[in-house]
Amino acid sequence: MVLVFRTSCALLTLLSFSLMANAGWERVDTGMFAWFHAIEFVDGQIGWTAGSNGTLLKTTDGGNTWTRSESGTKDTILDVRFVNRDNGWMLVESSRSGRPSENGTYLLRTRNGGESWTRFGLGEQPERFVRMLFTGPEKGFLIGEGGITRSLPGLSENIVITTLPSRFLILDGEVLGPSKIVLVGGGGTIILSDDGGAAWRSAAFIGDAPRSKLNAVNFFDNKFGWAVGNGGSIFSTETGGRSWSGQNSNVNEPLLDVKFVDRSVGIAVGDNGIILSTTDGGVHWSREKSGNRHRLERLAFASGKVFAVGFGGTILTSKINARN
Repeated sequence: MVLVFRTSCALLTLLSFSLMANAGWERVDTGMFAWFHAIEFVDGQIGWTAGSNGTLLKTTDGGNTWTRSESGTKDTILDVRFVNRDNGWMLVESSRSGRPSENGTYLLRTRNGGESWTRFGLGEQPERFVRMLFTGPEKGFLIGEGGITRSLPGLSENIVITTLPSRFLILDGEVLGPSKIVLVGGGGTIILSDDGGAAWRSAAFIGDAPRSKLNAVNFFDNKFGWAVGNGGSIFSTETGGRSWSGQNSNVNEPLLDVKFVDRSVGIAVGDNGIILSTTDGGVHWSREKSGNRHRLERLAFASGKVFAVGFGGTILTSKINARN
């Protein structure tokens, strides 16, 4: 099984599940209109979603209800990750009123399950970051602008900055073990490392390579993975990210996230509330009805459900049924 710290531990209990054919999607009423950019489940019951104006919501009942939690900021939260119930991080985008000498992003860390958060600045480094990845409970790094990665402060005494073989914005990544990492981003970038991020190489493509940015990547195991991006682009790999081939989504909207429950069953979301599903590993994708037109940015699995969050305070959920 993939050692993926960016996805929920709850996913590990759902590998024999598939989406119900007629389950439908329901909107969870939070009474909020924040733009959610991230969702994370620590386990089957405890989860977090975060976004604009420092909005941070927590669930303790598997996503049935969500309550507001104090984040300690009014800035936009780009990403939230918990390595266990107590220890978590948030990546935050500074408002324009921030000091010019400060980086455009900063970090907040909790050691007590979100009861309080401590701020970590990123100095005067010009590159902004958009996502966090963890290769272990106490080892992680940031990805974003400038073709670099940077280790998270507070996890070690030494801050390590690594140059990538791409100057495009890196938007997402997946950790496939203690040393293997796959990153995706602008310009159709897919790069991978087999030594924990010390060295990187570009992936190969069977057929046409992606021409526009890739927004998200997800692996079911060490071999099978999918990446989605602008123009409805979807690419898949059966070689652990070394080579990729295109799939037909039948849509043109930007796709912003993708998650697979097993090698066959997956879901992708994007602009205009689009939700796509597949039951054959992406050979065929079909559009699902949700009654939602808001942009959907992130997906997560927990407690027999799939969750999609995005613009307008949107949290959508659909049940998952076990296979016969």
